[in-house]
Amino acid sequence: MSEQSWKGFCRLLSFICFFVFVGSLSCYAADKQVDAVWVEADGIRHEIFFSTFSEGTWSDPVQLTDDYFDNLHPVVDRDSHGKHWVFWTASDAGKLTLHYTSSTDDGWADIKEVPVELNSSIAPSVVIAADDVLWLAWAGNTGGQDDIYVTTLHNGEWGKAVMVHPENEVPDILPTITLDAAKQLSVRWKTFQNGAYVTVQSTWDGRKWSSPEQVEAVETTAADSLQAEKDIPVPEFLKDDDRAFVRLY
Repeated sequence: MSEQSWKGFCRLLSFICFFVFVGSLSCYAADKQVDAVWVEADGIRHEIFFSTFSEGTWSDPVQLTDDYFDNLHPVVDRDSHGKHWVFWTASDAGKLTLHYTSSTDDGWADIKEVPVELNSSIAPSVVIAADDVLWLAWAGNTGGQDDIYVTTLHNGEWGKAVMVHPENEVPDILPTITLDAAKQLSVRWKTFQNGAYVTVQSTWDGRKWSSPEQVEAVETTAADSLQAEKDIPVPEFLKDDDRAFVRLY
């Protein structure tokens, strides 16, 4: 092969490899599914917004709330039918409740309040199990310090709110409920011990929650989660990390 032919072959090979590489990245990104919810201030109060990343692009943001509540701490998950479930804290004159909505074929369902008999409920966390049982954790109280509660939603019926840990006289805050690869449910939160907050975890054995055990604190922002994926762009609307939540599927 002549030197000119060899150079031409190399240029062609580089050209092919470039498009295979870029095409592979595009396909890889197209396979990713992400839901994002976040908070924006409208000059009077805070509203909840939603977007989803699919086929390599983010959808146009959708405003989910437009009411007299100050809406904060949104979270989201999908069930096995692809329905999105969004929960958040709704504040009105100092009263804190949990509100939620779910996606429909033509938009979003009417907003509802999670029916729990507590004086205050804040900072929800949600995960949906394989059998489409929705598990919701949050910090709530009946007039004293906050405790961590869990309830379920299945076939339209809410279960009884159950305190995850034994009663105590310290604040328990910021719960995160997760389902690992082995289908093990866990709730992790911060509790006050010896003059400082520590992170503890309790697991569900199918009948009851285990005694809380201290674990290492792991905190990541919405942008951190996306940047770790390399091929998912972080949109402008998720730059305010303390008001955003993302879930990767």
